[in-house]
Amino acid sequence: MQTQRAFIFANGSLAEPEFILKLLTPTDMLIAANGGSKHLSALGLIPHILIGDFDSLDEDILSKQGIMFFRHKPEKDETDLELALLYAHKQKVEEILIFGALGGRWDMCLANILLLANPIFHENSLSIPSIKIMEHNQELSLITQHSPYKIHGSRGDNISLLPISTYVEGVLTQGLHYPLNEERLRLGTTRGISNLMLAEQALVQIQNGLLLCIHTYPSLNC
Repeated sequence: MQTQRAFIFANGSLAEPEFILKLLTPTDMLIAANGGSKHLSALGLIPHILIGDFDSLDEDILSKQGIMFFRHKPEKDETDLELALLYAHKQKVEEILIFGALGGRWDMCLANILLLANPIFHENSLSIPSIKIMEHNQELSLITQHSPYKIHGSRGDNISLLPISTYVEGVLTQGLHYPLNEERLRLGTTRGISNLMLAEQALVQIQNGLLLCIHTYPSLNC
């Protein structure tokens, strides 16, 4: 069966990682970005792919059978997570879920979030994978102008829409308590913070720009 999803594990903090086991299917590709392998080990899992400069690995993982290793020099232009994302993108998977990308150093945390805005991952509307940063009861994803973005959840879930381009034009929402009707959101403003879902699905569409969607569940629905 063809792999449709990639799970990438970064080296940040990961609260209550057991929720990941509920999401896994047998065909999912498991990718560890360097020290992110520790999260897989804690779950009793072995990565299919291990990518990075290997500066923060437990020695025992290097002896594991069945792992493909992609070792990079420490002096490189990309973080280990970016390298893992680029690899997953080349595999033509439909969905990429990232775990352990938040927490710890603020510079790394912000850099990990802004990786969603890398043009490589959304410039070709014919081959755009769904990419989400997952953290227990939160999901972060990027909304572009290519197609309407469907949000699946529950009534009362918190939805925040943050522009990460100078302007996001023509923001149109359906199924949110505070509607936006082809409005313009500007970088550095909080107009799109703390909206609420009215049902199990909401829709966001934009005409231009890059819009970060942060979906917060009261508890993880899985």
